[in-house]
Amino acid sequence: MNERRDVISSRRAICQAYLDLSSENPQEAITASQLIEKSGLSRATFYAHYSDVHQVQKGIQDDFIELTVQTLIPYLRQLFLHTDRAVFQILRFFDINKKMIQAITMHGRNHTYYAECRQEIGKILLRNVFVGRITEDRILKAMILASMIMDQAKDTVQNHLNYTVPQRAAVLTQMMQEGISAGE
Repeated sequence: MNERRDVISSRRAICQAYLDLSSENPQEAITASQLIEKSGLSRATFYAHYSDVHQVQKGIQDDFIELTVQTLIPYLRQLFLHTDRAVFQILRFFDINKKMIQAITMHGRNHTYYAECRQEIGKILLRNVFVGRITEDRILKAMILASMIMDQAKDTVQNHLNYTVPQRAAVLTQMMQEGISAGE
């Protein structure tokens, strides 16, 4: 059990060092040596967990995608029952986690996080909202809605047009009400 705690503690220290350094430097410039120094761990410990800096970034991204999806599931399930509230909570999640998402996406230069979240949200919508026989129409609706959500999420993180979360939620809610319904 203690060995597992050490592993978790070491990985957490390396990830925190990466996030700290990414707020101070371009992510492309972060080196393993900097992570080792900032985390206070040995070189051997670093390489026992990660082969390089890119693997650290990928691990942080994968973990945060999982957190994003798990956090959004209850709101996605309520999307057509309590649209205003669900959309607001979804966009609020992205606003609250803006700094983390900016670090993961390299301030908008890496679109993998958004693409993977879009794909996972589409799957959740297909399973939980557009229920019934899977048809091309339902798949298309789920993916369009996932794209709409992630486009607004990305704009929330990057603060395009200086809209507030409630303003973005109102726009997305209106778009949903005008364009997509859960029924056939």
